[in-house]
Amino acid sequence: MAAGSARADAGDGRPGDGRGGTQYEVGPHEFMAIRPHVLGRFSDMLKPAALHPAMLLYLDQFQSTGPLSPFQQRRRRRPAQAGGRGGLNENLAREFLELHTLGVGGGYTQADVTELARALTGWTIPGIGRIGRFSEDQTNGAAFVALAHEPGARMILRRRYAAGGPEQALVVGGNVRGERVVADWPWLTPGQLHQGRDLAPTIALESVLAGAVAEHLGLDPVVAMARFCPGRTTRPLAGIVRA
Repeated sequence: MAAGSARADAGDGRPGDGRGGTQYEVGPHEFMAIRPHVLGRFSDMLKPAALHPAMLLYLDQFQSTGPLSPFQQRRRRRPAQAGGRGGLNENLAREFLELHTLGVGGGYTQADVTELARALTGWTIPGIGRIGRFSEDQTNGAAFVALAHEPGARMILRRRYAAGGPEQALVVGGNVRGERVVADWPWLTPGQLHQGRDLAPTIALESVLAGAVAEHLGLDPVVAMARFCPGRTTRPLAGIVRA
């Protein structure tokens, strides 16, 4: 889920390789969007990770605007107005479907990518450009500008989503899930990797982690479990760091 592997659509330009400021968002992206959910439901991690400022900046989502949004309509009435935001950018939408959830050959179409990109319009980074003064802060550190959002309902993966503001992208994010979610941790063997829609309901991930760490460090699995995963009050990482 880390920001770093998206493909740019033709004409969109490369996503943020070397984009200034991205490096300052990598840490917050990991600590705010990923770590709180690593032992929970994948769908609960997906939305804050995909809509974190790190992703919005790296994949140029912060400058994506709906073709029929109030912002673009105003620009068309002032053709001499130069600079500012571009039009619709599909980088994040494609990353969302191709890498975060369904995968290549996952059944989505180009129309799904475009519609998801429209649902994502308006999600941006606080303080970016003049339009930033119209932004509304979001709980994940991002911002939303209603003037840049594409109005209307969306049809994505044969499901209809009602018109809305920032909630439209959040609702879509809660419904799109991959058929295979793999927990890829160091030292885990292929037999220990979990494949499924969500981790917590079907596997005691703490036991898997403790067993893998025990094997790597030469400890008894019971000792490792008690030491690294004392219930769910201490995350495995905290136990490893303490050790």
